[in-house]
Amino acid sequence: MTEAFDPAVPAGGVRVLDPDLAVGAPPHRRRVAADGDETLDVVPLDDDLQGLRHGSRISSAAVDARRRPDRPWWAEGLPFACTRCGKCCHARGGYQYVYLNERETRRLAGHLGLERRTFLARYTRLDEDGYRVLRFRDGRCVFLDGRLCRVHDARPEQCRTWPFWSENLVDPETWRREVIEFCPGSRRGPIHTAAEIRELALRTDAALYEDDPEAAPQR
Repeated sequence: MTEAFDPAVPAGGVRVLDPDLAVGAPPHRRRVAADGDETLDVVPLDDDLQGLRHGSRISSAAVDARRRPDRPWWAEGLPFACTRCGKCCHARGGYQYVYLNERETRRLAGHLGLERRTFLARYTRLDEDGYRVLRFRDGRCVFLDGRLCRVHDARPEQCRTWPFWSENLVDPETWRREVIEFCPGSRRGPIHTAAEIRELALRTDAALYEDDPEAAPQR
């Protein structure tokens, strides 16, 4: 059995997206992860970002994102503790994308003792825009076993950082709709500080654009 997901704060050292940018995206992206309100006032991004990514890599909502003022709406922190319910590993509407970069692909293949090409053929597919994602079968992640993740120790970054993704943090209403109403772990547990939340969101975005840095939104 694998242990519950623990959104630990990572070590630094990687230059990632501007921590003061909130990128909005529809709920179908990455993000079915394997394994809660005030408004956000944030400076329009370049128009060429529009539609760069289907799902939530970058959505048209990113074009309307504006820079935050003094502090984010979640400045006092947000609660979360994984309940091992497995809900975030299930498809919900169009929400069924777990993106993989090359590093994550090789990590998962090694964890399963498979050659890269065998892992890709068996467990992944290309999405509508040609990006590599995990397969879903019968509305659930291919690695979900009961309510636990078969590859927990090698799971992708977005699974490790749920629910603290940029698109979930856009504003309180988005957090309520996409997280609180969906994930029981968001209504309990320890309070994660603003610094922890920001770091987790940055980690997610860094992994997302690791193989395609030119597509990442810039300051």
